[in-house]
Amino acid sequence: MEPKLIRVDKNGTKYWGDNTCPRCGGQGGRDEWCYTGKTCWECGGSGVSDRMRVWKEYTPEYEAKLEAQRAKRRAKWEAEHAEEIAAQKKAEEERLARLDAERKAKEEAERAEEERKARSEWYGTEGEKIEVRATYCGSPYYERRCFGGYGTERCYIHQFRIGNALLVWRTTCNPASLPDEGVEVTLTGTIKEHTEYKGEKQTALLRCKVK
Repeated sequence: MEPKLIRVDKNGTKYWGDNTCPRCGGQGGRDEWCYTGKTCWECGGSGVSDRMRVWKEYTPEYEAKLEAQRAKRRAKWEAEHAEEIAAQKKAEEERLARLDAERKAKEEAERAEEERKARSEWYGTEGEKIEVRATYCGSPYYERRCFGGYGTERCYIHQFRIGNALLVWRTTCNPASLPDEGVEVTLTGTIKEHTEYKGEKQTALLRCKVK
């Protein structure tokens, strides 16, 4: 259905109207609606809508006049809210600076972590019993299925560091004697194996005691 000219006002603005159904585009139905009979429910299959869609077509001269009025209102509003705009601009600049600093700090931390992993080394030999002074580095954990087959249990990964060597003790036991992170302790145990996790060498321990 072709749009029809409704009227032209004193500014030369043309008002166009169109009764084409916006749902089916004037087709009255579509094949993808086969499960509901293909017929458009909005126009009843006629392709014509009861509601006319109306839009305006400005002349270039009147459009320029309207744009000048909008620019004048925008300049007036900006003048009235100059302090608010300046504060928002400053806040945005500070936010972007903070995000940039956080991004750089994150990149620096990731680079330092990669360098630390590259310097990592294993400690002792497999099967060796050790008693060493090490720094406690925390105990992350994960849930796993119980060996009995019923429910789950929490497995701790107690981490200790000696220089560039990371010693890990995997156990379901969470000893009350563990100190705060960064505290040096006396660690005894048996070296189970030398492994590597995410590019970092780790020394796995068994039957450990922390003093």
